[in-house]
Amino acid sequence: MEIPDIDASFFREEERLGFTVSSMMKRAWACHMRTLCEVDKVCERHGLKYYMDYGSLLGAVRHGGFIPWDDDLDISMMRKDYMEFIKYAPSELPASYLVSSLYRDEVTYQPFICGVLNRREVDVDKELTREFYGCPYICGIDIFPIDNIPEDPDVFNAFKELYMVFYDAFMRFDELTATGEMDEYIPRMEELIGFPIERGEGLRKNIASIADGISSMYMDEETPLIGNMREIVIDGKPARSAQWYERNFTVPFEMTNVRIPGEPYEVLKYVYGPEFGKVVKASAMHDYPFYKKQEEARFRVFGPLETE
Repeated sequence: MEIPDIDASFFREEERLGFTVSSMMKRAWACHMRTLCEVDKVCERHGLKYYMDYGSLLGAVRHGGFIPWDDDLDISMMRKDYMEFIKYAPSELPASYLVSSLYRDEVTYQPFICGVLNRREVDVDKELTREFYGCPYICGIDIFPIDNIPEDPDVFNAFKELYMVFYDAFMRFDELTATGEMDEYIPRMEELIGFPIERGEGLRKNIASIADGISSMYMDEETPLIGNMREIVIDGKPARSAQWYERNFTVPFEMTNVRIPGEPYEVLKYVYGPEFGKVVKASAMHDYPFYKKQEEARFRVFGPLETE
């Protein structure tokens, strides 16, 4: 997957399905795609597979590109490939890039996915901004791990319950620490896993690491069921079918082509329901645009963009 040549006309403000996509959002989209191209290079080099997922898969299938009111890019990898990617990517991606994950740096608000970012700071390096199509903001993609799931219902339920204990402790860490409950929580967790949990400043990260380790317990087994553990445990979804991912192929996406699962409609029905093909609204998803806070911070330091 080569970095595409992008015609200047792509960056013009455009109305898609009644939603106005700004010139800056178009530049951010291009940055996301450039980041995906770099991720693809690492994956090709090491024989790792990935697939568009969530809104990015929906955009690929339904729109041939980004959903007009979407502003991010999501892919998924099977756990073994995910861990290999995290091992290789930091040294093989371009120098400006950052791999943010539980296994590379301190825990962020998203410790259970891997983020690949095109830069570390907003618009400090003007040459980098020019390279990234005039977008001064930190852009990138989210990579979701897909784990093998035990087929036996009893084992599966025990597996989920164990994960939930540690996920809950991580998510409520500040609350449990403030009330002193964490001191009671830790011995119970240690009893469940059979080894001590290192205390100290890194406790929250250690708890997250154990939760993620529980997710990957069946990484070396081939199972008919797979899934993202947070999706299963927190959102209450059933496991996905491994058959949906046995093949993969490429489809057009904006100015390039992207990889999708062999049975994309099954995946989309699983994520969004049977009417995933119906456009239900033309409004922004989550905090839109993703760079809003970066934009405000940049304005305070540098003033308005030259293009403004």
